[in-house]
Amino acid sequence: MKYCCLNDQRTGDAYFEFQKGTGEEHWLNDSIYLDADVFDDLNLWQLFQTTLPHFNYYGLTPVTMDEWHRLREAAAKLSPEVKQAVEELDAWARTCFLTDPQFTICGV
Repeated sequence: MKYCCLNDQRTGDAYFEFQKGTGEEHWLNDSIYLDADVFDDLNLWQLFQTTLPHFNYYGLTPVTMDEWHRLREAAAKLSPEVKQAVEELDAWARTCFLTDPQFTICGV
């Protein structure tokens, strides 16, 4: 993965954690992580804020399959880097949606 990492690959705490279900615990091994600097450098916060109006940079944001689909569609119209970062997240999200109706983004 170029943009995301797994829990044992993190090098600090400034990450957005994408976790299955409701987001009641943090730093889970089955979550996927996106460094906050990458999130900001790619202006992903704008994409997330636009497509997920309830997006909370510092808190918990539940995301349904329909909401994620809208975000993916919007990302496809942006830069190749944004598209690739979202595709990495999407591979994890698709697996998540096989067993859970939502995932949670845990902000920094």
